[in-house]
Amino acid sequence: MCTISYERRLRRLRIAGPCVEGDRAAVQHAISTSAAGEDTLTIDLTAATALGRSVAAAIVAARDARAGGRRITVLRRHRSDVDRQLAAAERDAAAGTDVTG
Repeated sequence: MCTISYERRLRRLRIAGPCVEGDRAAVQHAISTSAAGEDTLTIDLTAATALGRSVAAAIVAARDARAGGRRITVLRRHRSDVDRQLAAAERDAAAGTDVTG
């Protein structure tokens, strides 16, 4: 189970620890409520240790949707397991594969 916190002043949503498939709904809810009323949002995954496939897909979908003209930036550690999972979700999104459940 991951830890999710929002830093309003920085417009940063921090996700830490292992973020498993069961966390998808909580992550989606956190992104939508954190982005409400903001022009930009940073999703900080630098403290995430694992990312379930559907969670990664939900993050990529939110970033790509740019709902209401908002810009969403995703931070992650280069060459980490989280980075690899996000890259796989980006490939799935480009291929039109829906894994969000």
